[in-house]
Amino acid sequence: MRYACKAPTGDTGAWHAAQQQLQHHRTNGAKEVKRILFVGNSHTYQPKELGGLPSVVAKIATAVSATELSCESVVKGGADLVDLWEDFQAAVLKQCDSKGSAHWDAVVLQVGRGVDQHSQFPVLQALEKCYAPLLVQTHGQIPVVLYQTWSGPRPGVDEAELLALGVETSRVALQAGGVCDVRLALAGHAFLAIRDAVGARDPLYSALWKDDSGHASALAGVLVGAVVLHSLGYVPGSPSRPLSQILEALLPHAWRTASPGFASGDVAADMGQRTWGEAARGAPAELMKTLAAMEQDQPLSKYPPGLRTEKRALGFVVGETLANAVAVAVAATSPCRVAAEHALASAAAEHGAGCNTIEPTSEAAAALSESALVKETAPARTRRWRAK
Repeated sequence: MRYACKAPTGDTGAWHAAQQQLQHHRTNGAKEVKRILFVGNSHTYQPKELGGLPSVVAKIATAVSATELSCESVVKGGADLVDLWEDFQAAVLKQCDSKGSAHWDAVVLQVGRGVDQHSQFPVLQALEKCYAPLLVQTHGQIPVVLYQTWSGPRPGVDEAELLALGVETSRVALQAGGVCDVRLALAGHAFLAIRDAVGARDPLYSALWKDDSGHASALAGVLVGAVVLHSLGYVPGSPSRPLSQILEALLPHAWRTASPGFASGDVAADMGQRTWGEAARGAPAELMKTLAAMEQDQPLSKYPPGLRTEKRALGFVVGETLANAVAVAVAATSPCRVAAEHALASAAAEHGAGCNTIEPTSEAAAALSESALVKETAPARTRRWRAK
């Protein structure tokens, strides 16, 4: 049985135009293509079993909209934005046309926690003096997403506030360089949300970690991908297909995970892992070499029990838990700014009037309203840039 869709009352012109556009896409099989550039280190090109974060973002976008994302990346293991600047500059200038304009629709810059002021200072300088002027010169005003990574598996009680201050100082640096549309992808807050929801000892939380270096597993990859996609302006999920179902469908049947005691700090689990290591001393050299190569993914059968997780072992609420954590991370955009303002105000009171303050924007309020929809669907100035 087929049902006819009736036009709403009132101004029907926009409705008919939308219906014609939808019919055009159905007839011609055409999708709008958006180009996104990712810049980061192993937290961007992992999890490799899903093709890396850019691939995950593109897959979720395909599932939730008629837009196809063409994602490119500038990545290097262990690098920060200072290390990646020359490669980023070369990639942007290579894409420029005869008029000096490039054609990316958004740029995603990976930033760290921003807790260490000494290591953060050169990154802030690079954002303000290098990245921002080049983007403004070649793209005008396009969205720039600050994708903030996470802390270790056992964060401190003030971790959320530290993350907030770190990412807000990065936002201020970009805005000082002339970029107006700066958005936040608070992956670290999504990790904290899952830890708060299920506990540090729960297998679901442990399954977020791919290895003992703290890389994201396939489970964390779909979580972070949804957070980044939302910051790009897409609201993942719909009443007919909730975000929870989309994320769960992207998960493989099993994936590599860190040692049992890594996330929880459980001494017994650590001892069990050491016991396995001692027993493995007589194992073939090929197996030990495989385990030592942390960056190289091997077939799951090569990893011993305890270093891989099966999706079925996590129960039936995996997708729902991930979707709720995405909603928390999106909603944290506004409190994140408030916490940063409070921290900077405290610093100003302690050190004098030399500290900068953060001007409020309407972006945070928009993020809050969007986050409500996600939760329902899931239980300045410019500078000329001269290339050398």
